[in-house]
Amino acid sequence: MTLDGEEVVFAHVDFKTRERVGKYGLDLSALEETGVEAVREAVHRRRLVLIDEIGPMEIRSLIFRDAVNEALDSEVPVLATIFARSLPFTDATKSRPDVTLIEVCPDNRERLVSELSDRFKR
Repeated sequence: MTLDGEEVVFAHVDFKTRERVGKYGLDLSALEETGVEAVREAVHRRRLVLIDEIGPMEIRSLIFRDAVNEALDSEVPVLATIFARSLPFTDATKSRPDVTLIEVCPDNRERLVSELSDRFKR
């Protein structure tokens, strides 16, 4: 779902596609046409880029991975959730010197809303 309210389903147990993660079939074209376009548009408009999430399903798309890197390489602020476990792309993203990792847990999740809001307003 984009911040403009556009919504697509790109992973579903009933999708009979070649690309699969576990029991889910992936329609990567839906992710690329909607999610990637939203990321690139936010970068183009120099707006905060929000990505939920950079995970095993999403990174099956080379176009999505390129869009994530384009956003991170830009001067535009990026707020994203990323898969915690080790995968080559997510590990490379998390190890970038310009990335700050903040673990979200039950103890800090409410406080992080205001802290991150303040950080991105600056």
